[in-house]
Amino acid sequence: YVSAFATLKKRDNATALLMGFGGGSLCRELKQENFEVDAVELDKRMLPIAEKFFYLDNSHLHFIADDARHYVETNHKKYDLIVIVDVLEHINNYKQSLKNLYVLLNKGVFVFIHVPQPNQKRIFSSLKNWHHDDHVYEGIKKKDIEGELKKLGFTIIASKETFGFFGKLAWEINHLALAKSFVLVGLTFPFLYLLSIIDQQLKNTEGLGVAVLAQKK
Repeated sequence: YVSAFATLKKRDNATALLMGFGGGSLCRELKQENFEVDAVELDKRMLPIAEKFFYLDNSHLHFIADDARHYVETNHKKYDLIVIVDVLEHINNYKQSLKNLYVLLNKGVFVFIHVPQPNQKRIFSSLKNWHHDDHVYEGIKKKDIEGELKKLGFTIIASKETFGFFGKLAWEINHLALAKSFVLVGLTFPFLYLLSIIDQQLKNTEGLGVAVLAQKK
């Protein structure tokens, strides 16, 4: 998707809104593409964690400790790119949030969305009944996300199934390792990273998640 953002790289003072900060890895990638980043994250502890443990440079970054739903409802600033990774499944009325995000985008620019999909099948039997306690939805179907974006006036540039077999395997091993110890997580990381690289090279026909890149007309 980086190639689709190439034109934005050339704009002076291009702005990006990142919904969900996590460990700051996406923020780092956006900053490398020369975006001024506004990052909205409910947990204000995540910024110092990203700075201390992941060596995030906070220049050209405005960290906003707020609920994503509240921010998009009350903010009036326009952006050249909005990135929403694993956030919509936490929002009860995600369709309204998409409408609010549409208003915040400048004309002709992009939104990138990643969400888990429902009816996920597990590899390891011990995870068969596992679920996210903080999800409003288990996931959102690819056709539903694309349909809502089209209704709003977006053009779908690309969509891809994510976390196919090898990505799913990496995710499940990592989850099982986390339940044991962080040492085990560190030991398994090189292998899991290799699995994730393999997964990205394949054209998955089904996966745990879906990534969609859309452009505002």
